[in-house]
Amino acid sequence: MPLPSKLRDWLERETRLWTSEGLIGEAQRERLLARYPTAGQPSGMAFALRSLGVIVLFAALMLVVSHNWEELGRGGRMGMIVGLLIGLQGLAFALHARRSEAGSVLAHLAAGLGVGAAIFMTGQVYHLDAHAPNAVLAWCLASLPFVLLLDWTILHVVHLALACVWLGMKASGNPPPGEGFQLVFLALTAPSAWAGYRTPRAPLIGVVALAYAFMVITLGSQNWNMPLAAIVTPLALAALHPAGSRLAESWRAVGFLATAVLMLFIGDLENLRARTDFAEWARIWKSAPVLTGAALAVVALAAARSLRLKDGRRNDAWMAAGALALAELWLNGTGHPAEISLVKAGANLGTLAMVASLLQLGLNEGRLRPYLASGALFLLWLGWRYANIHEAVGYLGMAAVFAVLGVALFALARLWRARSERAERADEAAFRPAWAESLLARLRPRATSLLIATYAVQLGVIGWMVWHHGQPLREGRRFVVRCEPVDPRDLAKGDYVILGYPFGTLNRAELDALGQAFWATEGTPPPGDRRKDLPEDIFVYLPFTVGADGLARPGKLGLAAPSDGPYLRGYAGGRRRRDIRFGIEAFYVKEGTGRDYEKLMRTGLLLAEIAVLPNGRAGLVELKADPEPLMPLPFRLVRGWEPAGWGDWVISDAESFKRLTSRANGGEPADMPDFTKHRVVLIREGWVWKSRVTVEANSGLVRVRSEGEATEESRKSHLLLIPAGDTPVYGPRGRIDEAEPEE
Repeated sequence: MPLPSKLRDWLERETRLWTSEGLIGEAQRERLLARYPTAGQPSGMAFALRSLGVIVLFAALMLVVSHNWEELGRGGRMGMIVGLLIGLQGLAFALHARRSEAGSVLAHLAAGLGVGAAIFMTGQVYHLDAHAPNAVLAWCLASLPFVLLLDWTILHVVHLALACVWLGMKASGNPPPGEGFQLVFLALTAPSAWAGYRTPRAPLIGVVALAYAFMVITLGSQNWNMPLAAIVTPLALAALHPAGSRLAESWRAVGFLATAVLMLFIGDLENLRARTDFAEWARIWKSAPVLTGAALAVVALAAARSLRLKDGRRNDAWMAAGALALAELWLNGTGHPAEISLVKAGANLGTLAMVASLLQLGLNEGRLRPYLASGALFLLWLGWRYANIHEAVGYLGMAAVFAVLGVALFALARLWRARSERAERADEAAFRPAWAESLLARLRPRATSLLIATYAVQLGVIGWMVWHHGQPLREGRRFVVRCEPVDPRDLAKGDYVILGYPFGTLNRAELDALGQAFWATEGTPPPGDRRKDLPEDIFVYLPFTVGADGLARPGKLGLAAPSDGPYLRGYAGGRRRRDIRFGIEAFYVKEGTGRDYEKLMRTGLLLAEIAVLPNGRAGLVELKADPEPLMPLPFRLVRGWEPAGWGDWVISDAESFKRLTSRANGGEPADMPDFTKHRVVLIREGWVWKSRVTVEANSGLVRVRSEGEATEESRKSHLLLIPAGDTPVYGPRGRIDEAEPEE
């Protein structure tokens, strides 16, 4: 019988005293406490609305943070958010000490969200990279102690949501080969899964199942080390629950959906070579051995137990094992047409078996959803197969098929009205291993101390972030570099400018050279890495010097730190494979001012002041306009040539010029430009040039502009001949890339 928390705490204290006095043994005490668990958590519409109110108020707080009050300064903004976090922690602790259940839930929810606000505020103040997934992971880990110590469903849901956000952000950033993401994500969801079984909570297990499905879809859709066995694992997990278990419903729903999609795809009658779409999955044992082994173990256990079952759980286990066997045979078989045809026939029969199983489940348990799902799956299968065979059987043949199926649906509807053999709902058994309960019994008396330690660790993390990311600004040497921004917006941090740099993107030759140098010392690249790219987050080093104009001039990127002189330490990978990240790619600005920086970007006149430590770690100080004036630069139009394709280019060699241009109107071309003295700026048709073109330059850039009224002649593509050099060229749309001879 559940007891209110205050009475349950009294019972714990008393039974501990009884044990110390020898009245009862430790085992008796554990059984007694297990007989009287803590009463259910706060529930109801009022509590749900209050929880939603806390989340909405947090969103309002993040918008206040996003406003980026420059007049407060770094110290003022950090003091505001840290003070608010301390206030929320104090309120949560006071309500917990008073045993106010609902108030403590909401206060700790607010305190956990406040940790995220503090992390993102630190990112804003020190201009950390936008949308950094590590910030979300830190937030998720910082809130985990609340989840473990307090065990409230709303905290579990927020924790799982943060884990999913982290995984989605990492997946969008081209993760390296390996199964680390899956294992970390499963480790983050494990506490919530255990809590959902310890005190059986079907809604919480439903959220856990959805999080698992999110992992499979997010990583599997991009073919990143997602084993085939992981797709059918939820259906096997459903088979391991007792008959009629509500905890199994979410696993069964996710498993049926995933398995049905797999079977429908394998059973496609037209595409007999479709298994080539899964070719990369043949390497999962090399790149995801732990996840593969665990998934296969679950499927095998469910199949073994199904031999002793006579209810719907046997169907779940057999369908999971059968679907996996068909998929593996389809993928790794001989490829003989007869074999593939048999596999496809088995997949279609398996799909129909799933329809029958869902139908039986709905009838036996008196539930409409499985019954409707069986009809939906059947109609989906029928429509897909109709597209495969309608030309072969003709309209009359398909009409006969549909007529029979229509009568069958009416019969199923009549059967639903007269449903029988309903299975009794199972009493959900609590999953409470003795060792885990013994550990909890030792931790509960220390819950208050552990909460205080959690508050201290959270504040310590924020303090470390402030010290670590502020170190380049305090101790680093200052340099000025030219940058290339765009102007997005982030709810968590406000208006910001993503900064690119001329040295932040590798050309193909540089990429290949670095990749070959790395794998020459590291061995064979992972399977599927055809281009031998550098893995993400490998350190690279960029030496630079300071020119006469005061701007930093980059040297040659390498895999080892230079022995002398200043350098930047960066990471290979990033948003695209050719990007190098130096930690200075985002600058947060006051609300409404981002467009001003965008205008400077289009002219190439935006400079960034950075502070660099001796170890190459850098931080952004400020953005400013280039103070050096632009002067007219001599140029002329190149006659007799026109662009041969799409794209705007700066051409510095004859090979690229021949590849990107052709003779104009079949006439005789002018002489080939002398690329020892000149460069060609190729501008395709579509820029809508004005009647007058001007070229300006300073020591750091060349800018092409057009003015006046557009004419028929000026609307055509242009080839501009300008003096040779390595300074970047900017047109009306921003920087124009340098053409590569091997492009």
